[in-house]
Amino acid sequence: MDLKKAIDILELHNKWRRDNTGEVPFIEPKLIGEAIDLVVDEYKSGDEMSTCDICGCHPSMLYVSEFGRHCVRCKPE
Repeated sequence: MDLKKAIDILELHNKWRRDNTGEVPFIEPKLIGEAIDLVVDEYKSGDEMSTCDICGCHPSMLYVSEFGRHCVRCKPE
């Protein structure tokens, strides 16, 4: 599993958690765990994961979406 796939799995899992229609597919817990492990390892192993893609700052909280990683100031609306 690569980082993009791990993020896709976690985003889909979050949609599933919030879904009240039953339309979002369930993801196996083992895959969710592997995705969490990979994202955490990537975060811990490099500075790049904690840098805003727009301004390059190192904020305490990053917003991650299909548009990249962004700090509060650079977060797309």
